[in-house]
Amino acid sequence: SYPATDEGLGALRTKPGADKYKNWKGPYLKKEPIDPWGNPYKYSYDKQGGDYKLWSSGPDGKDDSGSGDDITNDEKSAAGSVSE
Repeated sequence: SYPATDEGLGALRTKPGADKYKNWKGPYLKKEPIDPWGNPYKYSYDKQGGDYKLWSSGPDGKDDSGSGDDITNDEKSAAGSVSE
């Protein structure tokens, strides 16, 4: 299963306390992932649909700024989306 939104990508570096991660074999990342503009990548998880969203706020560093420079795996979200 994927980490909850509040656990974020930190769950790939440090084992979350939840018992649901009995098979966690990390750490999977040595440090926080940073986008090419020096900002941390963003992460959210939709429990209902079982999908996660991973994105960079792009060069302006602002989420959903309307400038179309966000980069995401969610095809519906940003003009600069990258599909899985």
